[in-house]
Amino acid sequence: MTEFLSTRQVAAVLDINPGNLQKNIWLGNVNSPSKGPSGQYLWTIQDIEGAAWALHCYERFTQWQSKLDSWDAEQAAKRGKQTIIGGRQ
Repeated sequence: MTEFLSTRQVAAVLDINPGNLQKNIWLGNVNSPSKGPSGQYLWTIQDIEGAAWALHCYERFTQWQSKLDSWDAEQAAKRGKQTIIGGRQ
């Protein structure tokens, strides 16, 4: 399942004002991500990476992505260490 972030969350990742992110989408400086049924933007990792390049925030994006990757690895390790009780996991 693909996970999405909101525009506010993306702005926090890139350490910019959400209004500036919206303005850059409107001006065409950032490609707009797809919209959900409610009309809000649904940001994928690829959308965030594109915005980071366009807004010269790529270093912040890579820092966030490395934290995300290490968190994913920790979660996978925890799932692998689950104990089996009574033959069931």
